[in-house]
Amino acid sequence: MSIGPDSIRREYVNGIIILHPDGRIDSANAAAFEAALVKSAADGAPVLVVVNLAQVSEVGATGQRALLLAAKKARAAGSRIVLAAASAPVRDALLRGGVLSLFETHPSVDAALAGLG
Repeated sequence: MSIGPDSIRREYVNGIIILHPDGRIDSANAAAFEAALVKSAADGAPVLVVVNLAQVSEVGATGQRALLLAAKKARAAGSRIVLAAASAPVRDALLRGGVLSLFETHPSVDAALAGLG
């Protein structure tokens, strides 16, 4: 699936934005993934954004960098990005890249919503 600012499915639950990327997040689409995150988290009033990683098969180094840059922009806008439902391989990649510890994480979107609500 193509990942871009308008191609990631968005859902709104109790004022929280849930993003549902699908596929790999790597050098081919990391900039577009970052743009989608920034569009949701740093384009207006402060918000909470949950990134549902359940359908993400891989997050490469450039995808991890995109997460970090988007989180920095979100914080500057008073918003927060939270990660949810990462598979073991995605979680391991984020851990090895030093990214996982910088985000609030939850085992599922429902757990994230319960923790944020």
